[in-house]
Amino acid sequence: MNRENYFHHILADVDLLSHQAGMRFFHPEIKRDLLWQLGRAVVLAIDGQEALARRMVTVAAKFYSARLLERCRECQHTCSFAIYFIVLLMFTCFYNLGDCLSYDVRTVGYTVFYGCTGVMLYGIHNIAKLRYSSGAGWYLHLLQILSRYVAGGIGAYFLTLLFKAGVVFHSFQGGENEGVLLAILGVVGGFSAKMVPSILE
Repeated sequence: MNRENYFHHILADVDLLSHQAGMRFFHPEIKRDLLWQLGRAVVLAIDGQEALARRMVTVAAKFYSARLLERCRECQHTCSFAIYFIVLLMFTCFYNLGDCLSYDVRTVGYTVFYGCTGVMLYGIHNIAKLRYSSGAGWYLHLLQILSRYVAGGIGAYFLTLLFKAGVVFHSFQGGENEGVLLAILGVVGGFSAKMVPSILE
């Protein structure tokens, strides 16, 4: 490959990387650092230092992938905590209305809340191990986290039904530790969120 063709090849790689979908989600400082690296690659290509130019493009591509992964984790953590905060506010209102509600309704409400707590705990653990990156916007990240909360709430409610039907831990029904057991079952049921497939991978 002659010098002119190599230079155009570098420019094509720089243009492709600078117009990736994930670029629009980066903070200005990250965009500046990435564009500086790409600009450095162009300068090296103009100067005829082809190997260094190619190496700089590779460094910029790795920088982009790493920052996009961080951004993906940031989006999912933010969505997870925001949803849990809303659930917590709803639970507080629900708790204050406790005397106006039947025992079964209160039990279901408490269990679903504990299920959401399990989802949040699972999310903190799972998102920290996230290895894929996505240029999807906030909407898809929100849908993914919301779908896990729904699955976790259903899982917690299902375990509550099993307990109330005497299928599991029937010896604890009506005992003084029933509320504690329901909380544990709710949190465990919340971990059923891991069965929800990712819509971003």
